[in-house]
Amino acid sequence: MEGKVVSAVVGADAVAEGLGRSVTFTDTPAPAHVQLTGNGSRLEVTSDISSVDMPKRDMTLEAWVRVDKAMQWGGIIGALQDNGTYEKGWLLGFRGSSFCFALNTEGSDKLTYLTAPTAFEHGRWYHLAGTYDGTTQRLFVDGKHVAQATEQSGAIVYPPKTWLEIGAYHDDDEHFMMNGRLHEVRVLGQTLSAEALSARHLAKRELFPEPVKPAEPLAIAFGPFVDWVDRSTASITWEVDKSMQGKLRWSMPSGQSAILKTDRLAKRHTVKVTNLVREGEYTYQILSDDPELKSKTYKFDSSFYYRLPRVTLGKAETTDAGRVRNAVKQMLDLAKGRAGYCLVLGGVDGSLALELVRQSDFQVIVLDDRPEVIRNVRSNLDAAGVYGARATAKLGKLSDKTFGPMLFNLIVSERHLLGGQLPVDSAADAFRSLAPAGGTLVLGQSGDFASAQNWFGKVDARTIRDGKNEPVWQVSQRPALAGAGDW
Repeated sequence: MEGKVVSAVVGADAVAEGLGRSVTFTDTPAPAHVQLTGNGSRLEVTSDISSVDMPKRDMTLEAWVRVDKAMQWGGIIGALQDNGTYEKGWLLGFRGSSFCFALNTEGSDKLTYLTAPTAFEHGRWYHLAGTYDGTTQRLFVDGKHVAQATEQSGAIVYPPKTWLEIGAYHDDDEHFMMNGRLHEVRVLGQTLSAEALSARHLAKRELFPEPVKPAEPLAIAFGPFVDWVDRSTASITWEVDKSMQGKLRWSMPSGQSAILKTDRLAKRHTVKVTNLVREGEYTYQILSDDPELKSKTYKFDSSFYYRLPRVTLGKAETTDAGRVRNAVKQMLDLAKGRAGYCLVLGGVDGSLALELVRQSDFQVIVLDDRPEVIRNVRSNLDAAGVYGARATAKLGKLSDKTFGPMLFNLIVSERHLLGGQLPVDSAADAFRSLAPAGGTLVLGQSGDFASAQNWFGKVDARTIRDGKNEPVWQVSQRPALAGAGDW
């Protein structure tokens, strides 16, 4: 080589595009070869085939090639145009995971693609050849004749202008570059016999190493699962089929790594990782007593942290704290879950929202159509240090379509609990806003219970009674949607 120019043994030289980035010439492992990544990697002999001497009729295309990634249209060496009904030139390459040889001559107006009947193995070296003698087109893999056709005849027909390139499929419409390695590529103006090609394969096959079969990874029977402990700490749990010491290689965004171990022999293990940075990408691998036996590499992205932010609850002027605390405990016992979105229909001073923040992991939204109430609720929630982080207050009504349907996991009413007034929104609108498969609407513990029952109207609900058989809560729970299932 001289600069980017690759000297040919015979004929025109080539220019390496992507040298040092996506094109690498190396003799390790032997034999010497060029490695192409498929990203801007190719060897261009010419951009105009009229400037070089091309085979007229008899031809042999030959290569020692290793393909590392299959693709729909792969080129090892080619000079063609295959655009719709315009098909001229030739190609030695691959389609998907099968080697191919394409050719057009004066005996046809289309390219004939010969395709090997057996898929190649990624990472394995092959001797590949395509021949044409004026009447018969043949494809050889590792010295064996695998396909032939007689559709073409006479002289080869080339397009007026196209590229002669190595390591790429290139015409006016497409430019696909192979990911793999090439030891040798030849274009001959003669037709080599099957015996000659077999001999050429045998002469060099011992130079090429067999692909190293990747070791089977350590089988993980359960997991691994990563669970957050807090924003900078997580635990990793997994289980294997036989007792061994738990051992894990933990690699950090800084490039450093550490081996984390448990102190006992067991099938199930848990280790803790600390000092996690925000938005960091970590990797880890589970190890065994055998240094060669390990799991695949797993990724962990610390930006995926969905726990609610911690808040420091300050003091706020709230109503009847003991009663509200007890009511929230009962509401949460009736709800299916303690996390998600909770809607408070109608406010007083925000004390119900504040207690919901204290006792659950809900994001709480207070909705009221009175501006003065919203101002009061916002002020108290802000004084408590939760406004904007865990709770918010919004002016409006459900009938205004303020929120979309099927959103809230729990709907309650501070206006009813503390003020004895029913929500201005209908039970039908509230039910429409419940999340399917467990969204819960709870109303009660204030005023005339019969009016609360009447407010539910045609919405299906059940009555919860206390130890004295007195009605306490009216509860409606939205079922799963029709046709829903588990997976």
